[in-house]
Amino acid sequence: MSVWLWLLIGLGAAGALFAIIGSLQTLTAAIRLGKRLSAMRESPFVTLLDALQIQVDRLARTASDAQELERRTKTALECLRAGVQASGIYAIRDSWRSFAAELHAMAEELS
Repeated sequence: MSVWLWLLIGLGAAGALFAIIGSLQTLTAAIRLGKRLSAMRESPFVTLLDALQIQVDRLARTASDAQELERRTKTALECLRAGVQASGIYAIRDSWRSFAAELHAMAEELS
């Protein structure tokens, strides 16, 4: 075997060794990144953000419920107002007023 052949075998082995070392460094960095991400998910900041998101969702549901209640309340008030007008209470009130005015006029004539 010639020196050139040994030199090529050595260079190929060195390249393979460098590739293996690079792969191990990448694997180590990926493992470290995974640990950091899992620690970050359990951090108080992320927990507070999750709690804040839950509160935002709850407030959004409450706002939609409030809009529905407002609509229902307005409908109920309109129904009550229409019921009072349809019941004739205003006509009864006006007749009592005219009756009181006539009684007052009769009392003045008699005195």
